[in-house]
Parts: sequence; C-alpha cells; structure tokens
Amino acid sequence: MICVFVIPSSPGDIVLTQSPGFLTVSLGQKATISCKSSDSVDFFGINAMQWYQQKPGHPPKLLIYEASNLESGVPARFSGSGSETDFTLSINPVEADDTATYYCQQMQVLWRREMLVTKEAHDPTNLEFVLRIVALYELDGEYP
Repeated sequence: MICVFVIPSSPGDIVLTQSPGFLTVSLGQKATISCKSSDSVDFFGINAMQWYQQKPGHPPKLLIYEASNLESGVPARFSGSGSETDFTLSINPVEADDTATYYCQQMQVLWRREMLVTKEAHDPTNLEFVLRIVALYELDGEYP
C-alpha cells in the first residue's frame, strides 16, 4: 500500500506530484512510484531529488538521495531514477515490510551546500568545486 501526502505550496514554490496515489502490489512483484516536478530540480548537475519511506508512528526514513543514490543501510531492492522534472522510485521485489507511505522531496540547497563543503573541503584547489559552492550560495541568497 502506498499513500500520497499533499502539502500546500506557496507561490513560486516547486510543486511535486506523485502518482499513483494508492498502489497495491503482490509480494515479489515490482512497485513503481512516479514523482513529477513543476520545474527542474537539477542544480549544477545535481538532481536534487530524494525519496522517503514513512511507517505509522515513525519519522520518515531517507531511501534515495540525488535521484538515484541509495542511502546507507537501505536494501538494494529500492532504486531511484530520473532527472530534471521526472523521477521514479522502484521497489523490486516488494516485501510485506514495504507497506508504508512514500514521499518524494526536493533536496534543500543549503543542506546540499553543507554536504559538498564537508565532502570535498579537503581539496581547496579544485576550482570547479569552488565555483559550484559559490553558485549554490548565490542560489540560496547567501555568500561565504
């Protein structure tokens, strides 16, 4: 079972639309969930899309980040794909424990910026990296 949770957006926000709203899949089969964005979520070559799984009484759990990267500890049955405005979460094969609500979410630029700094700050001579960081700061309305 897959449910979709809709959050009202403000003018100018990117709107994400998931489908289907409800999905029943037999055990061992493949489940596919689509997420369409009202605008591109590609920031300087980074597809800023992530997928979460939430079970009743628990906080959302990150499954996929940057559209297709599997979070540590998440089974390889989960996979993500897509770019720009069209993204997909697949679960194959489906297990009984996969019953949950699944969300797609645009990654926050600020979070990504901090992750980049932490990940690659050891190489300050990397001009491309420096330019990407500056660009992300500008996108966020802040400067280092």
